[in-house]
Amino acid sequence: MESSVLLLRLNEENNNKLNEIMNKLKEITNITKAKMYFLAGAYGYFYDKREKIQDSPIDVTRVEFLERSEYKVQKILLNSIYHSQKENLDENINKYKLFEEYANAGVRKLYDIFTESSDIEEFIESLELEVIRIIEALGISTEKEEEEKNEQI
Repeated sequence: MESSVLLLRLNEENNNKLNEIMNKLKEITNITKAKMYFLAGAYGYFYDKREKIQDSPIDVTRVEFLERSEYKVQKILLNSIYHSQKENLDENINKYKLFEEYANAGVRKLYDIFTESSDIEEFIESLELEVIRIIEALGISTEKEEEEKNEQI
């Protein structure tokens, strides 16, 4: 089975912000830093915000990508974002660097929600509401909506 290691990188300031969020999240959940990184990348992409790493990049974490189903969403996310943008890219950039720029900007946006929240539970609730809003804005049906449609048929 083929595998490769993917380095997930941010600039130092955003890595510190993600660490602050993760320290609070770990008090109540077991979400990984890699999952938050991918969430930040998707979030940055949705808001069309990219931020290049100007200083020395910090290796946030390493993710071993195996040809297994548990990495399917991350692979789809990386590939979809790259293919949606590759015609618009002026520079010679691969899908990992592109995603890194979206993640870097996305961490800033997540940190804004984090600092505006009174506690970690409010942060999670705010994220859930934001994800629902994004899903609706993209016109993606939720599982509940699909069930309701099927019941009507």
